[in-house]
Amino acid sequence: MKKLLTMFVIACVLLGLAPNMTSAAAAQEPILQVKLVNYLKNKTSISMKVSGTYYIKEKSYRLSTSKTYTLKVASGLVSVYDGSTKLASATTLTISSSNRNDHALLNNRDYLGNFKLSVENSIYVSVVNLIYLEDYIKCVVPAEMYASWNKEALKSQAVAARSFAYYSKDKVINDSPANYQAYEGTAKLYPNSTAATQETAGEILTYNGAVIQALFSASNGGMTQNNYNEYGSPALPYFPIKKDTYDTKLTWNPVIHKKQMYITSVDLRHPELWWDKINETDPTISKNIKAWLNNNGYSNKQIKMVSIPKVAFYEKDSSGRAIRGDLTITFFVKDKRDSTGKLVLQTVKKTNVIADQVRDIIGRSIIPSTLISSVTETTSAFSIKGSGNGHGIGLSQHGANNRANAGILYKSILTFYYPGTALTKAYSQTVSPDLEPTTYQSINIQLNGVTFKNGYSKDGATHIHWSALDQLKIPYTNKGNGLFVINGIQVQAAKINNDWYIKWSQLAPGKITYEKINGGYNFIYYKPITIQLNGTSFKEGYSKDGATHIHWTAVNVWKMPYTDKGNGLFVINGREVQAVKINNDWYFRWSQIAPNHITYTKITGGYNFIYQP
Repeated sequence: MKKLLTMFVIACVLLGLAPNMTSAAAAQEPILQVKLVNYLKNKTSISMKVSGTYYIKEKSYRLSTSKTYTLKVASGLVSVYDGSTKLASATTLTISSSNRNDHALLNNRDYLGNFKLSVENSIYVSVVNLIYLEDYIKCVVPAEMYASWNKEALKSQAVAARSFAYYSKDKVINDSPANYQAYEGTAKLYPNSTAATQETAGEILTYNGAVIQALFSASNGGMTQNNYNEYGSPALPYFPIKKDTYDTKLTWNPVIHKKQMYITSVDLRHPELWWDKINETDPTISKNIKAWLNNNGYSNKQIKMVSIPKVAFYEKDSSGRAIRGDLTITFFVKDKRDSTGKLVLQTVKKTNVIADQVRDIIGRSIIPSTLISSVTETTSAFSIKGSGNGHGIGLSQHGANNRANAGILYKSILTFYYPGTALTKAYSQTVSPDLEPTTYQSINIQLNGVTFKNGYSKDGATHIHWSALDQLKIPYTNKGNGLFVINGIQVQAAKINNDWYIKWSQLAPGKITYEKINGGYNFIYYKPITIQLNGTSFKEGYSKDGATHIHWTAVNVWKMPYTDKGNGLFVINGREVQAVKINNDWYFRWSQIAPNHITYTKITGGYNFIYQP
């Protein structure tokens, strides 16, 4: 959950318009309506594969677990296809099951519950996931908080997330973390977070008998915030400003360079000669600013940042957070020229705007909060010091975990972050005995075409024995109890038959693909390698068959004459060269690109390839 919560919503709580909690303990577990927009927005076609007993409700047609179906819009109606055969078509369709443990893959992302299909904007498939509240929270908690964290922190997160969801239980929400909460289906399910959800099942926070919209953020930086300072709505007593001594470690200090590129030596009448060769000093910041410009008056324009001559934050609210800010940026737009054909320098100035707008433009990952302690300006740069991550209202995830690690239980954690509220049992739920199955389906596994230990199907995903990391030469650290750090990312393996197995997509996210084999899958991994071209950073390369492969666009960077004949076949300087497909893109073996014209030197993690025509 990030920040986009309206003043009206908070005002509703203050005015007593929140759902009434009288006789709450007798209530049934709600079913939420979650519109899937984070991964399925603006899709004209969606694949679906079910696990369990699913039906097209309107046709009483049972879907097969062995087939992949297609959901798409035809003639203004939403339709379900089996290959080219249309199974059902209507303004709305429901894919339903009576078993809460059944789940379905939508575009290869796994979700529990049922699915209501309709047409959006005449051409797109709209999917609303109908899911029991506890199953939703079970998925939200590990998406919002590291599932390996202390269970007491996870329990406090579960109660906050459940309260936030319960507040909106009678309306359609969505899975965008910018608007509601992070919800990624079953992708991050983990025993520790599932247990935290089950042990707090039905518990929500109430104030004067009404559920509260329990805001939370990653870190308050040592000082909580109130809703008035953030949203301008009347201050609520359970969102006070106070010091949080357990959340003072998340600090940051980005440096923003004033000069992003030097223009004195470039030909402004012929930008095509240098446009793709010059990179900005701060590439991430420049990328963020360009994205903002593309959405604010410069749609689909090619932009090159020139300078950031002004960054300022000032005026502070009672929590010490910046209220206002200034930002000036200069840039070129490739098709903005004067009458002589010369690029015209563009300028955008933001003066005395809200501080969050400056953060949005520069990037919230660069400036994670407005709890800014100082902005130091030199002749060449701005150095910004601050702490925290997010708005700071309500529960701090980092603070909660630090409190839990200090032995503080979840009820006391919630009391600190939401003082004056009551922990209320809103409904009772009988936990299904097979929520955490103890038997798993064995699956044949190959790694890069070589037979490996059998894997297992669990929660709709294939799990591979942890030693695949060694076999594929993926960098990792084994921290014990199934917790691995893989390429810097913490991954919790599942315990199956007294050994540790990792969900295949977590072994090396974005680097592993698969193909079906008899009774299972062959997982293909190519070791990523850092690549430079003539000393300039380039796209990641890959090791395959003992040789380094470089993305095909290297021929563009090196301005080598070529023809793309399709299917990875290129003619380079009159020679036919067949690229290989790696992660759905084409890569050349480096020695094939320009024999006798390319040499290389070693760099950290890879190679710098030097091309001399």
